Amino acid sequence: MQKPVHQTYSFDEFTLDLTRGSLLRGGSEIKLRPKSFEVLKYLTENGGRLISKDELIEAVWLETAVTDESLVQCLKDIRHALEDKSQQIIKTIPRRGYIFEKEVNENGARAIYTEESSGIYLVIEETERNGDFLNAIKQNKRITIFALTSLLIVVTIFAAWRFYSKKVENSPPLSASLFQNLEVKNITHVGNIINIAIAPDGKYAVYTMGGADGESLWLRQIATDSAQQIIAPSDVRYFGVIFSPDGSYIYYSRSENKNPLPHVLYRVPFLGGVSQKLLTDLDWCPTFSPDGSRLTFVRDSESRNESVLMIANADGTGEQKIAFRPYNEPYTYPAWSPDGQTIAVSAGSMELGDSFREVVAVNVADGAEKSVTTRKWYWIDKIAWLADGSGMVMSANPQKSHAHNQLWLLSYPNGEVRQITNDSHNYTNVSLTANSRTLLAAHTELLTHIWIAPEGDAVRAHRISSGLGDYKHIRWTPDGKLIVAALGNNIDIYLRDADGSELKQLTVNAGTNWGHEVSSDNRYIVFDSDRTGNFHIWRMDADGGNPTQLTNGTGEKFPDLSPDGKWVIYTAFQDWTLWKVSIEGGAPVQIAKSYARQSAISPDGRWIVYMASETNRQIVMPFEGDAPTKPLDLPPGAPLLQPVRWSPDSQAIQFIVKREGVENIWQMPLDGGAPKQITNFTSDRIFSYDWSDDGKTLGLVRGAWTADMVLLTQK
Repeated sequence: MQKPVHQTYSFDEFTLDLTRGSLLRGGSEIKLRPKSFEVLKYLTENGGRLISKDELIEAVWLETAVTDESLVQCLKDIRHALEDKSQQIIKTIPRRGYIFEKEVNENGARAIYTEESSGIYLVIEETERNGDFLNAIKQNKRITIFALTSLLIVVTIFAAWRFYSKKVENSPPLSASLFQNLEVKNITHVGNIINIAIAPDGKYAVYTMGGADGESLWLRQIATDSAQQIIAPSDVRYFGVIFSPDGSYIYYSRSENKNPLPHVLYRVPFLGGVSQKLLTDLDWCPTFSPDGSRLTFVRDSESRNESVLMIANADGTGEQKIAFRPYNEPYTYPAWSPDGQTIAVSAGSMELGDSFREVVAVNVADGAEKSVTTRKWYWIDKIAWLADGSGMVMSANPQKSHAHNQLWLLSYPNGEVRQITNDSHNYTNVSLTANSRTLLAAHTELLTHIWIAPEGDAVRAHRISSGLGDYKHIRWTPDGKLIVAALGNNIDIYLRDADGSELKQLTVNAGTNWGHEVSSDNRYIVFDSDRTGNFHIWRMDADGGNPTQLTNGTGEKFPDLSPDGKWVIYTAFQDWTLWKVSIEGGAPVQIAKSYARQSAISPDGRWIVYMASETNRQIVMPFEGDAPTKPLDLPPGAPLLQPVRWSPDSQAIQFIVKREGVENIWQMPLDGGAPKQITNFTSDRIFSYDWSDDGKTLGLVRGAWTADMVLLTQK
């Protein structure tokens, strides 16, 4: 039996006193819980060797049944005591275990052990200057067969370890081999899936569902297709779900009463129970560090003009700012790398119709940021790292044409990309199993059609488009025809009759074109287009001829025409203020110096309404420009970032409100009266609408998203 003669270990400036059971630094004691001390003792005794979670638990807790959470908490205590934030002392090897990296001196200069076995004694002496095991054997005259046998065993184990390590080192990275040959399976067919995540072992999926009674949280066993409700439907809005790395908890973020802000993070036991509130004021659902001890998330602040990448402990304590960006170029969907040293996150502009995103890698230790992608993307959704850190899977769209998101594999660190899917579906919410062999994604599809509603009456409303439609924007012409934007190869503008027949395509494969408005004399159509690389305001004849660029700044969108046809108002991206330019072109003039977007001029030409911020506050001001203004707050249920319209008589503003999954048009009088519902549709969403010039007929683009879970497995 091994009997240590001296009872202290030392490394760096720390000393582990085994006799007293204490951790010292410079003579001062650092408090550690008994189990945390035992974990640190076992790691130091086995320095330089990979130790699995199971081995640690078995050694420290003996035959006591505990979860991985107990070990994770001990490691968190130890790292805090050692100030080992960057894992310079105890390194986590994702999904394999831990290595104590520091050289350990046993009682300083000298450590003596005796080995007792069946009456045979082996004495080994080590010194600081010469701890070579073979030299110690040569110097000792009492070498026994036992010692030689022990040496042979050690050498054999070491050789096997080196062989295995070399094999792992020479294995091709997962980014080179994964998702070349996929088996695809739809695992739900309900159409109302919102947020999803797959368990680390791939056996379960957690997801949220929308319904008439509100949103709910569910758990699904993938092998049997059986489902269990974890949280009943309520008047809330979920923004993301994840499993803890050990699979024992489900973390979810949501806001109350369907308000967009603030998001609150909760966790609930795997099979349901009481939810625990952990964090407030976060954007996008967080992800875990490899050892499960910490979370990374994003916190945006419009008032401070910043988007902040944060980390915190898994229980919500110990918040820390890692990096920040301007508010208009925010971080979204952070993902912690398997080695724990890097957080990959989507970043850049995400304005409607003018999104330019990239994946950046943020160093956890110092917050340094570098780009991973070699090009700008129109949109990047959720990111998931491969198990070996050689790349990540992302849902992304490389074009500005509003084409569907596909799944891509992004290699790290070289930034090369390979497309995984290439079909007509839209993929979001990427989630990977621990071994990266199975991928869960949301399979979404938008189907919209053109509707005509005489006097806004939902009962008499009828659809005039057919087939599979993807319409975006609708406006009436003075002579009773319709101008619509629709997705083909790009988003283009079309002229249609009110009976649904298509008359002419007005823009043809010239970038993204929409946001169109028709002049009251039916001479011109103004619209925004990115055909030159950035969005600018354009004018064309009513038949699509003579396209002319009216603005040439850093980016401009959301045009509207004055009733007399002389002026075009729009929002400039440079400072998000309101401007106007002559329909004939020329120098633009600023008319509002505060944040303004998606403006609309009243039919009588006296007023302008615009969105004041990314809350739902609208500002009404005189057409002449900045002057005393009237703020109007839209009621609960009004979706963010929607373009507000005017009633035909210019006495009220109109907007969309969503109640119980259905959208209708509401109206709010300028004189301060209460808002009221003016349409009564019983299904679908409203994506765009416009009243005919005589105010008697409502044209709408209506439809719905369907979303289900799809499983992609490496064959």
